[in-house]
Amino acid sequence: MSDTTDGPAWCRSERTVWRVGVDRVLVLTVGAGHPAPAILDLTGAAALVWVALDEPADRVTLAARLHEFDVDAHAIDDALATLVTAGVVERIERIERIGRIGSAR
Repeated sequence: MSDTTDGPAWCRSERTVWRVGVDRVLVLTVGAGHPAPAILDLTGAAALVWVALDEPADRVTLAARLHEFDVDAHAIDDALATLVTAGVVERIERIERIGRIGSAR
């Protein structure tokens, strides 16, 4: 079974490697499209949004994932804009969710 979320969503770029620190996330851009590797030092909402994008998500899903951290919609939008501009997060038009083996049908 597969269901989709209509509307824009975001995912991490496949051209990154990253590590989570105590109070930050370091993201390194690699591969084609990046003339020289760049290291982003993410803190605050940008770091939280990065971690929350362990799977692609739309704004509603991101807000739900970050609710316990009191990250508001404006902070999520600002973080997404920063991450997209840096080339480490990409906007996608829809999310495909594939049912897991053994899940109810």
